[in-house]
Amino acid sequence: RVLFRSGLLPHLPWARRWQVPTHKTITAWRRRLGTWPLEQLFWRVAGPLVVDGAPGSVMVAGRPLCSMDGFELDVPATPENLAVFSCTGVSKDTRWEGQGGKGQRKKGRGTKGQAGKAVAEGPFPHLRCLLVTARAGRAVLGAAVDATDTGEQSLVARLVRDHPELFAGRIFLMDRNFLGYHLITAILDAGGHLIMRVKSGISLPVTEDGWLPDGSRLTYLD
Repeated sequence: RVLFRSGLLPHLPWARRWQVPTHKTITAWRRRLGTWPLEQLFWRVAGPLVVDGAPGSVMVAGRPLCSMDGFELDVPATPENLAVFSCTGVSKDTRWEGQGGKGQRKKGRGTKGQAGKAVAEGPFPHLRCLLVTARAGRAVLGAAVDATDTGEQSLVARLVRDHPELFAGRIFLMDRNFLGYHLITAILDAGGHLIMRVKSGISLPVTEDGWLPDGSRLTYLD
């Protein structure tokens, strides 16, 4: 069910009869528009909920603290989706016939009535999402999505290229999977700052005279 708050709209002198939009307007008509209008709407409304420095804001060294991370979503197991989005660990080139969901079978291993069907070996095809969020209010600042063949670093790099304003003047908490010279350099060039975890085994050598007064030190990616 979709709830609408019409406010004073019903009391306006409309030339034609007005009523709350039906599910057909929200689903079928939206599909005719395609994805572009919704993408533009997303970027119009995405942004912080709390002003920098206001009560409830989360600031580090005078800059708003943000974070970014990726996750996967299930999408309906239709032939069209399986042609674009793969199941985890299964190539999206796997031919699909029949119904999706649990109990999907490989070719030659079908149950009675399903012999000869070639389906992806997984519950559902997946969509990889990368969100950039503000710690204050958990507001979504930006997002990038693609098939699971595209890694999280590639999605971040796309955001830095297409929306560098997301990173300017902000500090980001990032997991160790995002560590990479080119990605870090791109974010720094956009005016962002990073607080990152580092995988064990990565060399971060001490530089000459690299120790700073606060106890931290300068290093470089070997």
